[in-house]
Amino acid sequence: MKADKNIEDFTKFMMKEATVEMPSENFVTKVMNTIQVESIPALKENKPLITVAGWVIISLFFVTICTLVLFGTYESPSLISNLDWSFMNELPSLSIIDRIHFSSTFNFSFILFSILVILQLVVIKNYVNKENRTL
Repeated sequence: MKADKNIEDFTKFMMKEATVEMPSENFVTKVMNTIQVESIPALKENKPLITVAGWVIISLFFVTICTLVLFGTYESPSLISNLDWSFMNELPSLSIIDRIHFSSTFNFSFILFSILVILQLVVIKNYVNKENRTL
């Protein structure tokens, strides 16, 4: 407690003794002249990890797989046809996919939500690119 009182008294004393100093007229000019302007290295252009061609290939692969799963017929190669897969019929967790049915309202809202998310990503990407160009 006594140390706090001493610090408080010392602070009050210093505040009374302190005066406001005014800098010289050309203080700002002198300071600015002493600062050396450093050259800012050119900003590196960010390169995406996956190029546009890569995204096209990934999209085509995904669409092909979805199309084959939904509409295609499956014929097993001879190596796989020799294996006994009868144990798969006994697994109850795999038949749950057949019981899942989504309503048309859910399907429509999911598609709309997906389109809006993609649109938002495009808008945000354009905004960030515009901000980076102004730097």
